[in-house]
Amino acid sequence: MQAPSWISTLSDAIWILFLNSDLTLHTFFSEINIPFDCKFIVAQSHEEVIELTEIYRVAAGMSLLDGHYGKWSENGSYITSVTLYERRKSLHGFKMKGVSIQVGT
Repeated sequence: MQAPSWISTLSDAIWILFLNSDLTLHTFFSEINIPFDCKFIVAQSHEEVIELTEIYRVAAGMSLLDGHYGKWSENGSYITSVTLYERRKSLHGFKMKGVSIQVGT
């Protein structure tokens, strides 16, 4: 299953998907690319608490990464105070190639 091509153009939005608790993130998203700069939260109910998990891939074809984002319950909610850049400070071995061109002087 492929995510729509327009998903990467909406990286300023925060996506939330309510996923049945009997499904696993890594199975459901096995062939779906959630871009590195996309804020994508999955909510799953576990007993009386809804767990919020942030997911993304460093690059298409790489492993799905996930992290605890927060939780919802009758007693209130908790969202991580760690910033997006602190949560995603590692590229997990991804190598980028770059080129520089010097233009006249």
